[in-house]
Amino acid sequence: MIIITIQSVPDADYFKFKQAPAEFFDSKAKHYELYRNSASNEDSETLLVSARNVTNRDYLFSNVAVESIEVDGEVYGSFEDLADVLAPILFKKGGGTGGGGTGNVWETDLFLAYPLGKYSAGMTVATTGKTNEEIIRDAYQGVLDAVIVNPSFSLIRDNISNIVAELGSTVNINLTGTYNPGGIYGKIISNNWQTTIEDINKQANRAGNIVSMTIDGEVFTDLVNPKTKNINRIINLGPNTFNGSVTFLQGYVRPKRSDETEYGTIYTTPLTIVSSTSTITGLVPYFYGFINDNQTIDDINLSTLTKVIASSTGTISIPFSNVIGKKLVVLTPSTSTTKTKWFINSLNNGNIGNNGDLFPNVYTRSYTSPEIPTPLWADISFKVYISTVTNINTSIQLQN
Repeated sequence: MIIITIQSVPDADYFKFKQAPAEFFDSKAKHYELYRNSASNEDSETLLVSARNVTNRDYLFSNVAVESIEVDGEVYGSFEDLADVLAPILFKKGGGTGGGGTGNVWETDLFLAYPLGKYSAGMTVATTGKTNEEIIRDAYQGVLDAVIVNPSFSLIRDNISNIVAELGSTVNINLTGTYNPGGIYGKIISNNWQTTIEDINKQANRAGNIVSMTIDGEVFTDLVNPKTKNINRIINLGPNTFNGSVTFLQGYVRPKRSDETEYGTIYTTPLTIVSSTSTITGLVPYFYGFINDNQTIDDINLSTLTKVIASSTGTISIPFSNVIGKKLVVLTPSTSTTKTKWFINSLNNGNIGNNGDLFPNVYTRSYTSPEIPTPLWADISFKVYISTVTNINTSIQLQN
């Protein structure tokens, strides 16, 4: 519960409300305290008083948190409820200085000798045309900032799901750039300060107009949003990143608070926003297959093997099927980890690279991709795993 004191000011013909000191925050208190100070500022006399009994003086609020205020034993929890009780004692009636009850409107603005909620002493409050309820709500609602959303830009690939592609291959990609100039959100709607990110609450764009958009090196000034560019890209080894950017003018206005005062600065930086879409990783594939029992590494032809466009670092699984009396062949790029074990199940597994192993040797040889007439890549070094003659009709793993 919030306790309110009414304190008389020495040698002045008015009182003012102020928040009670900590010792008055007593859950058993059921009243206002009235301090009637003497002119010499000696100890005050405390009296119980009902707000309805002191309507013939000039009163001001000062630093009152209007959440739940008890007035003469009755709790009020809203501006509307409080207005009927407090408005008659807030301002002097008559004399051209203010309106009467909550239904009347003020005919002039109000000069403040003492603070009134968020307004400082010495200010003139724009009360003309407002009811007492509106003045109370404005003074004690507090000043609220707008919600600021800075400008943004995104670039996405929207017609290719692959995150890897073979070195030297060509991919067709749609790159779509989308920009948002951002916004300043904050408006009073139905007597409430609304800051949700909706056009109805928007004061203005945060950034100025768009100057240009760049997608994969091409500059567009037609201001279409979103903007899509179709490209064909030859994939390099490693990350292939696609970039875009948008450039704005600086903002035109500063944000406004709930009391219509401006604050902060206009938007000035960054005026160019860069975005990179997900990369496509270019890699060298691995191959698997088999050769006859009388063939060697010199007889390996990549065009007769199965190509897998995936990373071969770590465990790879080879789905051999109906291999009878053949030598298994697996080729991985030399940059991949060396395989040291083969595994079919817990009872059928072994090492690689020693006499007597299923794969007794690991060779190194360079190959060129089998595409004709134009290979995708050339002279790439591979590790070559060739087994002894075997029969197999299941998947086998080669592990690091």
